[in-house]
Amino acid sequence: MKYYLDLLDSLKRGNIAPVYLFYGPEVYLREQALARFKEILLEPATAEFNLDLLDGEGTGPDAIVAAAGLPPLLAARRLVIVRQAGLFRPARAGAGESGERPGEALLRSYLEQPAAETCLVFDAGEAVDKRRKIYKLVAAKGRVVEFSLLKPTEIYRWLEQRARQEGRGIQREASEEMLRRRGKSLISLYQEMEKLINYTAPGTTITPREVRDLVPEKLEDSIFAVVDAIGEKQCARALQGIRDLLLCRVQPHYILAMVVRQFRLILLAGELRREGCSGPELAARLGAHPFVAKKVQEQGRNFTTAQLLELLDSLGEIDVKTKTGRLDFYPAMEMLVLKLCQSQESGVRSQESE
Repeated sequence: MKYYLDLLDSLKRGNIAPVYLFYGPEVYLREQALARFKEILLEPATAEFNLDLLDGEGTGPDAIVAAAGLPPLLAARRLVIVRQAGLFRPARAGAGESGERPGEALLRSYLEQPAAETCLVFDAGEAVDKRRKIYKLVAAKGRVVEFSLLKPTEIYRWLEQRARQEGRGIQREASEEMLRRRGKSLISLYQEMEKLINYTAPGTTITPREVRDLVPEKLEDSIFAVVDAIGEKQCARALQGIRDLLLCRVQPHYILAMVVRQFRLILLAGELRREGCSGPELAARLGAHPFVAKKVQEQGRNFTTAQLLELLDSLGEIDVKTKTGRLDFYPAMEMLVLKLCQSQESGVRSQESE
């Protein structure tokens, strides 16, 4: 949270750079920062004349330079925000360290001597390539802010503050349950807090029970639970997990895609482990978070390679038949889960020995 508070403090003190680059997984704070830039830098009477919102996917560097180069109209500053600023994304394989893209030289020329009256803000999404010349130039001439996810203690304080703003309290155990169910993304936590605030009365305190009643588990955790249940031959638990996802209005094709992805990761993790790959290297090769890599490795002990291949074939068949209307999703998944649970030998843990 400190990086965010420091940014706001610099704005309030008038310490404003001519160019900023925002990136990182904390979407809510990125959006809040952009809102504060508009509020502080623009004068209400002339805001519509001195604000440009550009789509980085469809706007070329020449248009960005043209917008940034315009003088402010009847005001001290202009604000130009470039959303989805792809110029800062990691380069494709084989593009080289600079990864220069068409028109980038023109923008770099502007950034060498940016207009003092314009604040140019690039909102680049979650990841950037720090090797790029344009990244290094923004870092030298302006300010780069990484919007990282907050620590649990910071999130607890944020949830408590949000509850107080609405005349409510929240128990620490309820905050912990929120974090367990929705993860560290504030935009997801904000949405769930809105539900809890609307459900509870002013002057009351949000409890863990209300969180469990109103806040769904993360989809990925629900998929983990379904796969765990299948691997442990807990048919009823696996099918209840699928029903719960449908009750939460998760689309069948998305549930199927997530289940297929999970079993593919389990299969690939087994192959990589047999090659001697483990730990951080395994996570990198899977392209997954270390927690996910560890989880699929554990789940792989419940299946043989033959079972995984057969299961993926069956899931592919369900995908085709449900999309063409020849099968209904839930009955098809029910038959598959029952068949798999019945066919698995008790105590299958042979994946490690293959």
